[in-house]
Amino acid sequence: MWKDRQTLQCLISVLLAFLASASLSPGKPKYMVLVPSQLYTETPEKICFHLYDLNETVTVRAFLQSSWGTRSLSNEFVVDKDMFHCDSFTLPRVSASDEKVSLSVHIKGPTHEFNKKSMVLVKNKESVVFVQTDKPVYKPGQSGTKVHHGLWSQEAIMNMAQRRPGSLDLTRKFSLSLFLQSSFGLSLWIKTYAP
Repeated sequence: MWKDRQTLQCLISVLLAFLASASLSPGKPKYMVLVPSQLYTETPEKICFHLYDLNETVTVRAFLQSSWGTRSLSNEFVVDKDMFHCDSFTLPRVSASDEKVSLSVHIKGPTHEFNKKSMVLVKNKESVVFVQTDKPVYKPGQSGTKVHHGLWSQEAIMNMAQRRPGSLDLTRKFSLSLFLQSSFGLSLWIKTYAP
């Protein structure tokens, strides 16, 4: 749902920017680069280029500069006519939980050069687990039916689960301090079924 919302916001931004810039400077080359202001590591991200009203062949490059080095976001390419082009890229995990990095775009032709730098935030991908129970609050000693929603990475399962031979039961004890008093413990049993 969030990715669809992000895509819609991006599309609306492109349309608004296109309409505003279409009436400005007729005949001059126009460049638009679309990249999220917040990028996540270890997940596919996209950068899109929209070049139009070109009157010469140009070379386009985009890259990130940070404490971990320089990383190209797309292969350098040459454009001689109007074009809309998107490239996917994946950033490696960063040591800090989030880091501001510099995004640089260079568009160069025989008679014209365009350079733009801006800051974007790079955050490490985080896994989230949603647990739904049959009632909002459990008292000490109570049990109930628990329904699990969300994705579990293999690493997370191996770190938190105890595998028993011949069983696919995964058990983890934790405390729900947001919903229960911190003194209340809650055991969670998740049944998984092999496909």
